[in-house]
Amino acid sequence: MPPPLPPDRLGTGLRLDRGDLVFDAARRLETVEGRANLTQALALRILTAYGSDPFHATYGLDLQQVFAGPNGPRAAAELVRMNLVRTLGTDPRVAEIRRIQFDGSDTPSQLVRRGRGWPVTVEIVTIDDETLVLNTSVGG
Repeated sequence: MPPPLPPDRLGTGLRLDRGDLVFDAARRLETVEGRANLTQALALRILTAYGSDPFHATYGLDLQQVFAGPNGPRAAAELVRMNLVRTLGTDPRVAEIRRIQFDGSDTPSQLVRRGRGWPVTVEIVTIDDETLVLNTSVGG
C-alpha cells in the first residue's frame, strides 16, 4: 500500500464552525487541511442550495424537484441520491461515491424524515484512494 499523499493534495481552507469563521487566541483565522478540509468542503456543497452561489452557478445540492413534485418516499430518495452524486462528484478530490444510505438503510422506500431533514451517510473514495464517510442531513 502506498504511503498517504500530503494533506495539501486534499486542500487547505478556513475552518468553519456552524458556518462561522473560527479565530485562534491571537485573533488569526484558523485553517483546516487534508481530510478535514475535504469533509468540510463536501458538507458545504450539500448545505448550499443549487445555483445560489453567484460565482459558481452549478454549485450546491438541488432539492427543488424533491419538494416541488408529487413524490413518494422512493422517488424522493432516488432524486436525493442522484443529486448527491452530482453534487459531490463534481469535486475533483472525489474519485468515487461508493454508497449512499438514508438513516442506515440502502432501501429508498424506507426513507424517513427526522425533524427538519433526512439523515444521510455517504461513503466516498478520495483521489488518494482513502475512504471518507460523510454523515450529514439533507433537506433541513
